[in-house]
Amino acid sequence: MAPIKGRKANKNFPIFSLEVIIRNHVDIIFCVAMVINQYHGSCEQKNAVTNFSRRALPLCYCHCIMFFCVALQLTSPVSSLFVTLQYVQAPGPNTFQTYGTGLKDLFAIFYYFLICIVLRDIIQEYVLDKIVHKLHLSKSKNSKFNESGQLIVFNAVSLIWALYILVKDNWLADLSSLWIGYPYSTLSFSTKLFYIIQLAYWAHIMPELYFQKNKKENMFSRVKYSLLYLAFVSAIYITNFHRIGVVLLLLNYVCGLTKHAIKLIHITEKEEYYS
Repeated sequence: MAPIKGRKANKNFPIFSLEVIIRNHVDIIFCVAMVINQYHGSCEQKNAVTNFSRRALPLCYCHCIMFFCVALQLTSPVSSLFVTLQYVQAPGPNTFQTYGTGLKDLFAIFYYFLICIVLRDIIQEYVLDKIVHKLHLSKSKNSKFNESGQLIVFNAVSLIWALYILVKDNWLADLSSLWIGYPYSTLSFSTKLFYIIQLAYWAHIMPELYFQKNKKENMFSRVKYSLLYLAFVSAIYITNFHRIGVVLLLLNYVCGLTKHAIKLIHITEKEEYYS
């Protein structure tokens, strides 16, 4: 029987091939993140992770995840390095819990690095892809739309979070508190988590560009600004300029949110509605 023209045969890649890993990388990362987290959850959460991995992934990947799960259970205190913030300081009278900084924060950054990849995929699949489908954008505009769309979400969340920190810690009422008392050896929970998320987000962009198979000419500029952000936030975190850093990041994300909102308007050619 002659083959039907215009129909390509499906390629069957080896189960541990790079192509299969790239296609399933979000599911794999989600399961790994939940395995790390499940020892702080209920039995229902643990069963949910197991059932999801069985439905979403090939059987051999499930076996690997379950092996990792058992290994981690034997050393469950290790999972707390990833999930909980480290360097807890003894609270004084009438004070909130504070945290220090150190190398153990890399575990939390890695954990939230995984979470950022999963959340990015959720935003892409359930929000941006649906909008792109309705707008019928070209492939070049599609890539730019997705990039700006992702950054708008992150900029908006970071802006609101930074503003919340400024108001909660009462730094706006007395601007001199931003530098008086430097170096600041401790951070509040919300401030430390803010910086952990910042570092995790800018770190996760680089592998995501590879997983999404972006063109090399488009990857360079994105990798460059991701590295610059990563270096800037790392410098703030390491040198303990936490308070001034929150203000600088707030101003930066106001500009970033405005910039990418304008880019989206330009990409979708809807400027006339706002003129």
